[in-house]
Amino acid sequence: MKRILSAVLFLLISLSSALAADPSERRFIQEGMSEGEVLARIGKPDSESFDSGGGATETIKRWIYLLAPGDEQTTTTVVLKNGKVISVTRDITRNPTSASERRFISKGMSQGEVLAKIGPPDSESFDSGDEATETIKRWNYLPAPGDEQTTTTIVLKNGKVIQVIRELTR
Repeated sequence: MKRILSAVLFLLISLSSALAADPSERRFIQEGMSEGEVLARIGKPDSESFDSGGGATETIKRWIYLLAPGDEQTTTTVVLKNGKVISVTRDITRNPTSASERRFISKGMSQGEVLAKIGPPDSESFDSGDEATETIKRWNYLPAPGDEQTTTTIVLKNGKVIQVIRELTR
C-alpha cells in the first residue's frame, strides 16, 4: 500500500511541476539558482548534455530550452555545476529550423544556437578516452530537403562549435 501511495505522490508532484513550467519564465533564471528551482520554474530541458572526461573531477550539466510558445524567439542555455546555475545564455533565433541553414553554422556558435537554427542531429557520437579530460561531441546531419547533397558534421567542445565539416554525398 505504501508503494502505491508513494508512486501516486511522485506522479502528482511530477505532473504539477510539468504543468507549472512556463517558457516565459526562462528570462528570470539566474546564476546561483538551484537545479530544483530551475526545473520548478521552467520544467525539463529539451536537450541535456554533460561536459566531463575520463580525468574530470566535476561534471558540468548543460540544459538547452528550444523555442516554445511564450518564448518564441529565444533559445536558453542553462549551465549547472554542483546543482547550481553558473551561467545562463539566451540566444535570439528568428530563422525557422531548416536544413538549408546548415551552411551558416560556424565556429564559436553555442550548442543552443545550432539546435535552434537546424534542429537536433540525425546521430550523435562522443570522442573521449580513458585519459581524456574533456568530451568532444560529434553531431551528424544527413542529406535532407534544402541540403540534399551534403552531410554535415558539427564538432562541439564545452558546448561550443569547434569544427564544421560539410561533405558532398552522391
